[in-house]
Amino acid sequence: MNHFSCKEEAVASVAFGGVEDASAILTGLPADLSLLDALLAVMRTQFTADALVRMRELMAMARQYPTPEPYVLGVQQRMRHTARDLLASVAGDRYPTVYVPLLFGAVYGAVMAALEGTLDVHLGGESDLSSTSMDYSSFLDITFDYLRHGF
Repeated sequence: MNHFSCKEEAVASVAFGGVEDASAILTGLPADLSLLDALLAVMRTQFTADALVRMRELMAMARQYPTPEPYVLGVQQRMRHTARDLLASVAGDRYPTVYVPLLFGAVYGAVMAALEGTLDVHLGGESDLSSTSMDYSSFLDITFDYLRHGF
């Protein structure tokens, strides 16, 4: 049974799918692992370069053609809320209230900068590399190093 209102919604949902799978990754991690390290584990296993390439392509298509844009934005919003709530549930009461939204916002902002092209992150399968491009693994290393040690 098709539960999508149109093909644009179905395509956006598939391209941005997988947040639910992050729950299995997070619950399988050691309970004493820091939330920052747990989030990095999810970023390395769930949000692979291939998955981000699909997201980047869909975002570019939505900028070029206005029809899918509201569906892409809607799926992004649902994904963001689901991921933030999942992270908060994993954090429990181990962290100050302000920590989870700030951590999530910082990581989400960095990922969006990579997807939108503000940061030159090479996700694979792209031929237009510049001398300042970094691969996805280096991007994660740099991002989480800044989060761990400050700017």
